[in-house]
Amino acid sequence: MQQLVELYTSKLLDVIQPGSLLFGHSLGGITAYFVAQRLCQERPDVAKTLRLVLSACNTPDECGMQNYDRMSDGNLIDHLFSYEALPQELIHEKELLNYFLPVIRADFRMLESAATLEYEPLSLPVLYLWGERDRTVTLQSALRWGRYFNTPMKLQTIKEGAHMFMMHQPSTVAHCLTSFMTPDK
Repeated sequence: MQQLVELYTSKLLDVIQPGSLLFGHSLGGITAYFVAQRLCQERPDVAKTLRLVLSACNTPDECGMQNYDRMSDGNLIDHLFSYEALPQELIHEKELLNYFLPVIRADFRMLESAATLEYEPLSLPVLYLWGERDRTVTLQSALRWGRYFNTPMKLQTIKEGAHMFMMHQPSTVAHCLTSFMTPDK
């Protein structure tokens, strides 16, 4: 995770502008949090107006307890299908699924390594998008993100949203992002 955060931060440092928004879903949410932390350290001018949106992600410390990368191939595939991370059409494509399993396991190892990173609570506007049917991230887990911030976290429930609600409700997500970025009048 640390290497990914360093890579993204290094690419953003020269191009990010005040008023920017970082968005991350699932693994990307944890990555976005740590990139925001680094940007706040490296670019105080950006930190003053930076906004963060986390979506369908457990807290970093919870990720260290999952052990997904140690699941059998069959159990890991079942787990991925259980939260709609893969299209149902792939369920019978075992050869194709087996081809991607090493990459998926690497993603899970990286996710679990987030538990080892130190964090400082951030002071910036934050929106959390939570799918009410998410079997991977509970409401309690979403609310635990509050300790990662010195500012109140706005929680937006995505009605009928499973873990991958972004794929099924893009207009709802777009509306939430637009509302978050539009100053109150």
